[in-house]
Amino acid sequence: MALKSEVRPEELGRRLQEALAETGDIVDGLWMTIQRGAVSFWILTAPIDAATQRGLYERTSVLYERFPQAEFDVHVLNPEWFAGTDPTLALPSDAKRLLPSA
Repeated sequence: MALKSEVRPEELGRRLQEALAETGDIVDGLWMTIQRGAVSFWILTAPIDAATQRGLYERTSVLYERFPQAEFDVHVLNPEWFAGTDPTLALPSDAKRLLPSA
């Protein structure tokens, strides 16, 4: 989704990093892409159940609260949904790794 204001994508990324730090060991990586003004976040997890995955999506509400004018999307790369395939193969080639820090 495109940013409607002067919110920098890096600010969104930092705030999401903070929210995900509270999830314990289930998040194995976080990436961000920006294409034509559209910001997308990609969260790689350990294998988790559907309820835990929904909880990760709920954590993105901090971005809506802090940056109500920002538009973005979030993708959870849960190995449970990638039968026999490496979930990181779904990452765009230009994805910038945010967690763990590159």
